[in-house]
Amino acid sequence: MLEELPDSLKQLDAEVDRLIAEAGSVDDLRQAESQLTGKKGSLGKLLASLGKLPPDHRAAAGKQINLAKKRITDRFAAARAGLE
Repeated sequence: MLEELPDSLKQLDAEVDRLIAEAGSVDDLRQAESQLTGKKGSLGKLLASLGKLPPDHRAAAGKQINLAKKRITDRFAAARAGLE
């Protein structure tokens, strides 16, 4: 999983771009963000998969995922501000 993580995060970034571009309202953006960052979303699934990693790799992978989550929430916040 650790080797695949950068590709997964790039795909997630592309999905964020698409969802933000398609959103027509603040509610659309909130729903899209929730779909990505919630427990059942793409990011939530990545976080849940950390337990499958060897203990010595969990910290590095967790840090990458948390940085991606921060980046995603910031992008959605900026997009919401643009629509409000």
